[in-house]
Amino acid sequence: MSAAAEMQNNIAAQLRGMARADIDRIRLIAAVDNWPAMAEAELDRRRALERVQFLQSLTNTELAAVALGDIDLASLARRVWFGLGSP
Repeated sequence: MSAAAEMQNNIAAQLRGMARADIDRIRLIAAVDNWPAMAEAELDRRRALERVQFLQSLTNTELAAVALGDIDLASLARRVWFGLGSP
C-alpha cells in the first residue's frame, strides 16, 4: 500500500470514528471545499508554534542576545544545518 493510500485510510478511519459520535461534524467537514488552504494555514500555525517553543527553550540571556542582534539565530541555524557545527 502506498503512503498516500495509507494516509487516506487512516483519515477515513478517523472520520468513521467521528461519524459514530456525531454525524453532524462529518456533514460540516464534507461541506467545506477549501481544505487545501485550511491545511496550509494549519501547517503555518504549527511551524510558528515550533519556532515559539524553540525560543521558549532559550535562557533570558540567550534570548536577549538574539533580540539585540548579538546572535544571528538564522545564520547560526544555517551553519548547523549545513554541518559546519559550532561557531
